[in-house]
Amino acid sequence: MTGKPFYQTIYEVLRDNIYDGTLPHNYALVELDCAKFFNIGRSPVRQAFKQLADEGLIMPSKTRGYVVSHGKHNPQVTKAPISQFNIHIPLKSESNLKQRSVRAKIYPQIEREIAASLRFGRFQLTEQDVANHYKVGRTVVRDLLTRLDRIGIITQEANGRWYTAHLTREKICDLYEMRILLEPLALASAIPHIGRTELEQKRAAIIRDGNCINDLSAPDFYRLEKDLHIDLLAKAPNSEMQHAIYRAQIPLITVNFDPKLITVSHENGTFSNSEIGGTAAIFTDHLQIIELLLNNEVEQAISTLRNHLVNARHSMLENFEKIGIDSAYKIPNYLRPSSDS
Repeated sequence: MTGKPFYQTIYEVLRDNIYDGTLPHNYALVELDCAKFFNIGRSPVRQAFKQLADEGLIMPSKTRGYVVSHGKHNPQVTKAPISQFNIHIPLKSESNLKQRSVRAKIYPQIEREIAASLRFGRFQLTEQDVANHYKVGRTVVRDLLTRLDRIGIITQEANGRWYTAHLTREKICDLYEMRILLEPLALASAIPHIGRTELEQKRAAIIRDGNCINDLSAPDFYRLEKDLHIDLLAKAPNSEMQHAIYRAQIPLITVNFDPKLITVSHENGTFSNSEIGGTAAIFTDHLQIIELLLNNEVEQAISTLRNHLVNARHSMLENFEKIGIDSAYKIPNYLRPSSDS
């Protein structure tokens, strides 16, 4: 079982420090400031604020955020970082927050490692193996595996064992079909929420990286894919659509090897390079989509995104045969080949 929700821990810490007067009446609570103090995302802080407001301990400020409405009356609003107060955090709550911090650091890495391994077969993983690999407790690992299960890259079967999904040609087609249907819709609804400055920054990044393509690493290519397909589409207000898209994206766009050259070993121990197609489209198509959005050519941008995904599906299916278990890509040691793969 996982621990209590993190917003509940934040709520309890703030509540107790309001009750004992550490956070005085009319103190201005700011979401971002609290998130930094607790080393946590803004969403749990927002939920904690709502619970405090529902109980009448804080109320909306006339400017932004909330002010403490409990305690000895203070006519002046106190504005200061929460770190300047002697906030008492019980050991149990501190432990819960530290575990959350560890999870937040590990999760992106394990997600990418497992997603990048899906094309190499089906693997088994145990809580203990993952815990040993990352040097964390099994409680932390259990939460990580639950999150990975939610996005569909691992599953817990009836025997209680965890297995990775296996990225087959059929699975690639299914995932791309979802992306081709949903990503253009998400872009259309995201456009009103995308600022021009953000688009200009992404255009500059594409041009900069395109001028030094031979020097780019796998994380660089992942970032380029993420900039368009994840970050921009995350502006879409439909959270259910966002989740469905991300489930379809992560096995396809996660790259832990150079997408241009896959190194394959031979019996004599030497290596040869196989060209992996579709790399150029990351630059040309992405740049075209961004420039169309900057020029307010919305329908053309949406159409270009759809065509880009159709072509990407074709490229990945072609590349699929070039990427086998003999690839030089190193499977994480906590993934063990499944006997039925």
